[in-house]
Amino acid sequence: MKNFTITFMVLIFSIFTMGCERKSVDQLLFQGSSQNWEATINYDRNNKYKVNIKYIGLERLPMDVKFTIEDLSGNSSGGYMEYGEVLNKVCGFSLEKEYDYKLLKYEDKDKLTIVMEWNKQEEIVELNL
Repeated sequence: MKNFTITFMVLIFSIFTMGCERKSVDQLLFQGSSQNWEATINYDRNNKYKVNIKYIGLERLPMDVKFTIEDLSGNSSGGYMEYGEVLNKVCGFSLEKEYDYKLLKYEDKDKLTIVMEWNKQEEIVELNL
């Protein structure tokens, strides 16, 4: 009976400690596309995120492009770029920035957006985890 009690207590303790185990999130990759654009945002363990945006439309390549990127915290930042043929040949526009977020607290965030404006057009690219 004593062995059964000890075994039972060890089993219960093991179940509770497994439930309390903290998991680690060291990378989040968001991908998506719209009719004219495809994009990825990759958050890595080195406190950096890389954004890649590529034009996939059939019309002539845009030259002046405005973009607004939503980050994990829900804030948005943006800028302008001269796109053109050269960038399209090298897989599009890339941007790398540092961030100081703990990725684990954003593990439930499953969608980000990028707003693209060019040639008097606007599209929203939804990126999913």
